[in-house]
Amino acid sequence: MPEFNKDFYAARSNELLEALTEANGCTNCGKKDVSTKRCTGCKFSKYCNVDCQKADWKKHKPVCKATRSAKDIPSAFCRLLKSWGLMNDKELVKEMENYSDLFIDEVVRVGKRSRFPEPNSINMGLTVVCVEDDNNIVRLTSTARFGTEEEMVNDVHAVLFKTIDQGKEAISKLYPPDHGFSMFGAPPGKIAEEKKELAAKYVVEFVDKLKERDLRVRTITCGRGLPWLVDNKDLYDRGVMCMEG
Repeated sequence: MPEFNKDFYAARSNELLEALTEANGCTNCGKKDVSTKRCTGCKFSKYCNVDCQKADWKKHKPVCKATRSAKDIPSAFCRLLKSWGLMNDKELVKEMENYSDLFIDEVVRVGKRSRFPEPNSINMGLTVVCVEDDNNIVRLTSTARFGTEEEMVNDVHAVLFKTIDQGKEAISKLYPPDHGFSMFGAPPGKIAEEKKELAAKYVVEFVDKLKERDLRVRTITCGRGLPWLVDNKDLYDRGVMCMEG
């Protein structure tokens, strides 16, 4: 049985980086009408020749390190591209949908199938939380774990990545001041009442999307901002057990 490839997004990240920087010239001298080669480390910066690369190394070193580190975490990599002005927020969310689709394809390819609750299905558990992103944006994101009764793979982060709200008031609700963390009871933080329907819609749609590929979500742990999801009828009707956490 094939092993799960944790670098399932690597080819796409290189393709994306190349497409977004195709029009860029030499990072050091700025010339665009010459043949350039990319840095072999980050695949981001391009140079006319070795001399230009050496001349730029002091400035490029932290960029190279940040790019290589972020490429291992797709949500961080895409936010890095956004911070460089290479994509806007709408494009960021869209690219994370591409990441999610590639994750699903990889799970299906590996095919660690179970006998329960349905024969030949792939069981999955999700942890959903709301988190703060740049520019006071509230994101709904999810970590997934899948496998059989005998074997589960490591957690895969940001398989669901959606915008829920924005603004300082939304962030203050999600991260209330002087609210200590407790191991018992509902996790701290709330989202606006009028945003709950949207958050639930995103989660239910994701569960349905997985089911279309025979990926069965058995449990959902509802974290920051989302403990009220434990009573969601749509998830209950789909056989998903929800719990606070």
